[in-house]
Amino acid sequence: MKANRFSSIIVLRVALIALSCFALIWYVEQTNRLVSILFLVILLALQLASLIHYLNRVNRDLINFLVYLQEDDTTLAYSKKRVEKNFGNIIIDLDRIVKKLHQAGVEKAQQQHYINAIVEQVSVGLIAYTSTGKIDLVNRAAKELFGVNRTENISVLTHQYPELVEVFSSSSATAPTLVKLVKQGQLVHLAVKKNILRFSDEVITLVSFDDIRSELEAQEIDAWRKLIRILRHEIMNSITPILTLTTAIRRNFTRNGDTKAMELVSLENVNDALTSADVIEERSKALIAFVEKFKSLTNPPALTIGTFSVESCFQKIGTLYAKELKKRAIQLHIAVTPPTLQLAADEELVEQVVINLVKNSVEAISSAKGFIRLAAATRIDGKTAIQVTDSGCGIPPEYLDSIFVPSFTTKENGMGIGLSLSKQIMQLHQGTISVSSNGGTTTFELIF
Repeated sequence: MKANRFSSIIVLRVALIALSCFALIWYVEQTNRLVSILFLVILLALQLASLIHYLNRVNRDLINFLVYLQEDDTTLAYSKKRVEKNFGNIIIDLDRIVKKLHQAGVEKAQQQHYINAIVEQVSVGLIAYTSTGKIDLVNRAAKELFGVNRTENISVLTHQYPELVEVFSSSSATAPTLVKLVKQGQLVHLAVKKNILRFSDEVITLVSFDDIRSELEAQEIDAWRKLIRILRHEIMNSITPILTLTTAIRRNFTRNGDTKAMELVSLENVNDALTSADVIEERSKALIAFVEKFKSLTNPPALTIGTFSVESCFQKIGTLYAKELKKRAIQLHIAVTPPTLQLAADEELVEQVVINLVKNSVEAISSAKGFIRLAAATRIDGKTAIQVTDSGCGIPPEYLDSIFVPSFTTKENGMGIGLSLSKQIMQLHQGTISVSSNGGTTTFELIF
């Protein structure tokens, strides 16, 4: 009965209007009662106006409901009683629709929160920006990498890192490419990939930044180990001319396997033998030293892990270089936080790394009143950081990418072995070594 109320009212009102029309026609044709005819005309007009008002009122309620839904307003701000009165159980259906829409909104919010949590947890830096350059999304990894937030424009990033201009200027998606940039004096290798997301009214560009320094380091060391083995083989091949010289000497002093009598040996033979011996000795010593230095790269020593005082380690190194530092008027500063800091590592190898870094620092300081700072502290993540800082000539940015490569050196008589060996020692400890250089200050950092 409730469900047919609207139809019943419409039928009743139409029937009344029809009766009024028939009555009006009859009075016009059969009588001359003007008052009655006027009354019927007014009554008919009122009935039509009432019917139109009734229909408009119900339509307004339904339209308001649809408007509120379109504006994501699920508070049902419309005349619920009138709709229920006229359309019966339709209010139940409307309530069911509203609940479904509300549930869909809740699930959408939960899904968005879930996606945001995933984006924040990934170690790859993600930056999304609009066609105007406004940063729309930036995750934790990108904030740590570049120090930007979503209220900034992409131009801030390109101004700080000109190496990224080409990445952001392209308007199309790109395959992963390698980008090198200098961050706080330290060279960073990034695998950069860009995707274009097109929506109905907006174009979003999503760029990912993956720091692949550790992967590159592992590949780099493996490639150099192979190269060094080849170099060792080639160096050994240079022994051939030495053997030729020894054979020539033997021929000068023997005949048919027997030693020649002294009277058969000429002064020229003796001089040739002495000259050959000098060449053999000099070349052999150089080759032995060269091979041993390269051997230390391909066969690093085994670790002997123990716990030792970092302060004591620094003091021993300071004593070792005391005369050299005094001679060059270089100040040595030691800072360990806390002073009782202990490190679980191979003490001898750690000392070897720090000694090599201090030696490089001493050689890099050319002016008087320079300084070298040895510092150690426990980081927030529980790891131990050791820093060796000097006020030397600094390292040019173009060399930051190569200083740990075997045989690379900027020294006139250097062989480029020390830093490569230091890097391998740190890798044996499952640690890292990095360098940053700003102006005349250079810092090597060891993370255990």
